[in-house]
Amino acid sequence: MYLVFEGLDKTGKGTLEKLVGKFTNYEHIVVDRGPLGYIAYDTIHNRLTDERLEIFEYDWSMIKDDAVIIYCFAKNETIRARQAQHNEEVFTEDRIVKESETYLSVLSWYTDGLKRCIFVNTSLNTPEECAKYIKKCVEERRW
Repeated sequence: MYLVFEGLDKTGKGTLEKLVGKFTNYEHIVVDRGPLGYIAYDTIHNRLTDERLEIFEYDWSMIKDDAVIIYCFAKNETIRARQAQHNEEVFTEDRIVKESETYLSVLSWYTDGLKRCIFVNTSLNTPEECAKYIKKCVEERRW
């Protein structure tokens, strides 16, 4: 199974990717951002070309039947605080909302209405708690 971590930057994808791999004893292929994330980001940054879309859609077609999307999200103020902590550009509230809407639109389109998606709010729990929740969801669901 592919566990594909998606979401805006600074929502905890990389941190959770490592923990989930460890918690599941590396039983699954765990990826920090996959083809759908690249479609979303290219759309957000106005750089999605027909050629790039074709490549990303092909990549998605190769894994979609064996993929679970883990969509990481956080409160806007949490994202902004993490950006500041890492000396990155701190996005406006409007930009975060717009990028989140675009991301979810892309995921919804390609996952048949967000089927096979696990949603994790990284503002509410520790990374360890989030990783345990993801592991539990993967174990309990019959994809």
